[in-house]
Amino acid sequence: MLLVSGGLFLRSLDRARQIELGFEPDGLVLASAIPAENGYDRAQRLDLYSRARDRIRALPGVEQAAWIQWAPLATVSEGGPVWIDGQPPRTGEQAFSAMWASVDADYFATTRISLVDGRSFDGRDIDTGKQVAIVNQTVARHFWPNQSAIGRSLVVRGQRVEIVGVARDGKYLFIWESPRGMVYRPMAQEPTDRATLLVRSNRDPSGLMADLQGVFREVDPVVRIFDIRTMGEHLVREGGGFLAFELGAMFTGIFGIAGVLLAGIGLYGMIAGGVAQRTQEFGVRIALGAKRRSILRDVLGRAVRLASIGIAGGALLAAFAARGLRTLLLDVSPFDPVTYLVVSLLLVGVCLLAAFIAARRATRVDPIVALRAE
Repeated sequence: MLLVSGGLFLRSLDRARQIELGFEPDGLVLASAIPAENGYDRAQRLDLYSRARDRIRALPGVEQAAWIQWAPLATVSEGGPVWIDGQPPRTGEQAFSAMWASVDADYFATTRISLVDGRSFDGRDIDTGKQVAIVNQTVARHFWPNQSAIGRSLVVRGQRVEIVGVARDGKYLFIWESPRGMVYRPMAQEPTDRATLLVRSNRDPSGLMADLQGVFREVDPVVRIFDIRTMGEHLVREGGGFLAFELGAMFTGIFGIAGVLLAGIGLYGMIAGGVAQRTQEFGVRIALGAKRRSILRDVLGRAVRLASIGIAGGALLAAFAARGLRTLLLDVSPFDPVTYLVVSLLLVGVCLLAAFIAARRATRVDPIVALRAE
């Protein structure tokens, strides 16, 4: 039962790694900062973000760098209701909800999120300019199906913003989530209290992370930098990424392997005890001309029968338990035939190995000794 559960989690983890995230994680390194902890006001935060980003872009091997309020699939996020300007939700009506985040102008180039319509943020989108936003395809489809969203207006966090671009859909909170709305605001217009810098590079990540720490210390030694890691590490550690499947596979796998060892030792002890009781019988059969091969088949056949009964019962228990895991699995049936087959073959192999070790004693019986005992 434990091995099947672990196998289902492993299969889910494999499916999770194949999911289209909407951005390209390879080559990305993250570093986070909370300048508001040091009392930095709006202008000081924006200045810090700008100076750190520009210095890091100048590092050897760095292709792009951009800030975002919170990294994709992070435990920290923001969101709420959004609506078309001039059309607020009626009383009692469920408003459309979307996530939102402030990003640098080069965020989409850094993460390689493609824009399907309109433009990215640029120098026009400053604090004193027209308030703008980029929405994802889910938002555009919801409010303006089969129409262009460019030039339309939404109310986000109580503020009217004009849409200048539409970005491809992606995963924002959980890799298993259904398509959800996302609204991006330019960091120049909304410099947030905290932010995460995403750096795309072709360098070795460990060397780059050391350089990032050095740059931040030079730019502003007062502000604390934390969570410097690769995007791959981020996806594994965060609960919205691969963490749930990693932990599920690890814990059920550990207990499952312990169960296999105990089952193998128990089966060996039972078969060995049976062989010891039949030692004289085997000796007589060998003395009368029985082949040692047939003795071995006899013992292994009994072990296979016992193992088959145990595996059948375990499969039923596993199927019952796996039904409770249905909500934790990703594109994998709790009755996945591949998982059940692999686990069954593994257990049969362990049982045969344990039985073979015990059966060798039976084939080594000296018929003269056995006949004297008779």
